[in-house]
Amino acid sequence: MGLGLSFFAGFIGLIFALSLHLQLGLCRSALATGLILMPFAAGVFGGASVSHRLSGRFGRGALLFGAGLTIAGTVGLIITLRLACLIPSARGRDRPTSSA
Repeated sequence: MGLGLSFFAGFIGLIFALSLHLQLGLCRSALATGLILMPFAAGVFGGASVSHRLSGRFGRGALLFGAGLTIAGTVGLIITLRLACLIPSARGRDRPTSSA
């Protein structure tokens, strides 16, 4: 129970931080951020609806495979965000600068 709680608390925190990064760091609108994160929500919904049947059918291997996919996806997300920060965007140039 404690392992599941810590996993989901961390994963929800990751999604929250990602939405803040998309809005504040990459200047995306709230609507664009929601549309960007929609495939994640659809994947969670689909995975949750079939996970019980798959774990009963394939056993522990299916759970380990799913955990591996989650880790690979998170690493891919981190790499993508790092590469996106290296590419200068047109929207970043018109951001107001803070003057003291």
